[in-house]
Amino acid sequence: MAGAINNILFILVLNSASVAFEQRYSASTIYSVISIAMIPLGHASTCLLVFGWPSPYLTSLVSTAPIGFVGTALGSIVTGFLEKIHFDRKMHEYLSLIFPLLVTIKKDDNEIHEHIPNTYSSVVVLAIVGIFTYLASNLIMGSGSSKASKKEQ
Repeated sequence: MAGAINNILFILVLNSASVAFEQRYSASTIYSVISIAMIPLGHASTCLLVFGWPSPYLTSLVSTAPIGFVGTALGSIVTGFLEKIHFDRKMHEYLSLIFPLLVTIKKDDNEIHEHIPNTYSSVVVLAIVGIFTYLASNLIMGSGSSKASKKEQ
């Protein structure tokens, strides 16, 4: 549930920022800024819904922040690569061939691909970073709770 909430919120904020700033900044820059801004919010919701609120919250946030930073770097690299190969445009064209009634392409002279959002690449990046973050968070936060339970026994 925490992952779903974090991911939905992240995609909504990322897509809004992409539309607002796509003319001024690259997709990877927008991704990096939004990702770093979402680290404390994602950590708080994960603590509340998955692991329980840690008594030294700031220590917990600091111990998991590197996961967010590495995830941001990974996501920025993948986003930059997908932007470079025009992944969203290619996916949009591919899906319009398979599902012509569901996907439309605006055909105004040279503006065919001007307003295709980064939705497809966002989903790919979200999956890659999500898997990395899930595994790393369980390793970091899960190991602390298993150590505590071993001490109690």
